[in-house]
This record gives sequence, structure tokens and C-alpha cells, in this order.
Amino acid sequence: LDYWTGPNPNLKPLSSRNLDISVAWYYATRSMVSLSAFSSLIEGYAKTGGTASGQTVDLYDGTTNTVRTYLINSSTQQKARIRGLELSWEQPIAWGFGLQTNASYAETRVEDGRPMNGASKIAGNAGVYWENDVFSARLVYNYRGEYVSSTTAPSPTANSQGMSNIGGVLMPSAPTIAAPVSNVAFTANYNVTPELQIAFSATNLTNPVRATYRYSEAEQQKVDASGRQYYLEARYKF
Repeated sequence: LDYWTGPNPNLKPLSSRNLDISVAWYYATRSMVSLSAFSSLIEGYAKTGGTASGQTVDLYDGTTNTVRTYLINSSTQQKARIRGLELSWEQPIAWGFGLQTNASYAETRVEDGRPMNGASKIAGNAGVYWENDVFSARLVYNYRGEYVSSTTAPSPTANSQGMSNIGGVLMPSAPTIAAPVSNVAFTANYNVTPELQIAFSATNLTNPVRATYRYSEAEQQKVDASGRQYYLEARYKF
């Protein structure tokens, strides 16, 4: 029998069993250090590419004007796991100033050996703030490490662990990687009355650019830049 590649209507919803353990030390007023460990066992993580499903479908063949039976290649499902640690620290300094930071490290594993999409090993935030009963302001630096954005390079039916013909050269297929990126954001809130608040926020203050690449950062396939964004809001509580 010949093969036909298509969607799989029998895929089940993704689910996970999660375990989180946290230890925190509140050593002063509004001061805290915490360490968290987390683990997720995921069921139903998508296995992309053409995998024999063991099912068949009857389709019309225009070349022979007959109905033929095809074996179905389709996406299937598998197990995956995420394990990691997160460290957080909050510390007032003086005169309304303070610090808030956190950092996380995560390891992922997918049953078929491919990397997990959208999962950075390292991520973190470091922020400073000033606040009183009327006004508050925060400046936050954010970092996210590289992550896999696609494991089905160079085409949706290709096996990313196999070989592909790219530009006439046979080479190992590779996932598409999103490069590390840093960002800075600012927020401020002013309580005009107990009910009315004026808020200002600014994101992407450093105008970060994120590139996606396959084999090296020198082989960029796409570059994204969202630009600086500013928001002014009025909030009223009834």
C-alpha cells in the first residue's frame, strides 16, 4: 500500500501531572528568599512528522480513475518531562526603594529525543521599585535564554533527527532556534483618589531584536523587532 500524510483526528488533549515544592524564608518585613523545585510529566505531547498510524483511508486516484487504499502517516503523541528550579528574592532597601529578582533553570526531555518547543533553560528578572501609598514605579530587566521554536525543519513532514537535502547538500536536519533576548520595562501608578488610578507603562525600552536560526546564529532565518511600546491608562473602581 502507498502512504498518505494528513491530520490525526484521534489525538487526545495534552495533560500533565505536576509536583511543586517550595521553601521560603521571611527574614524581615516584606523581605523573602525562596527556592522552588518543579517537575511536570506530560502526556500527549505532539510527535510531529509522518509516523505510521496503523490506520488506512480510501481516496480517489485521479491518475488511474480508481479508489485506492492508503496507509496513513500522521502526527502522534508521546511523553515529555520538565524539571527545574526557581530562586526568588525580595528586599526593601530604604525610603520606599526595594529589589525584586527571580531566576529559573529548567531541563526538558521528550520521548523521541527531540528538544521541547518554547522551553528556555535559563530565564530571569531583576527589578527595582519605589512606592508609597499614592505613587509606585518599577523598572524591570528581563532575560530569556535560547529556545527551540520548531523541530520540524525544514518541512512539516521532515524528521528533524534525520537527513535533509538543503541547497543540494545532504545534511542533518536541525530545529529552528530562537536566540537569547534581553528586555527592559517600566511601569508607574498614581492613585488620584481611592477609586481612580492613572497608570503608565513602557515595554521593549531597549528595542530588543530576536533572531531565529537553524545551524548557527550566523544563519539567521528571521529577525523580529516589536519596537518600543507605551501605554497610558485610567482605572476606576466602583
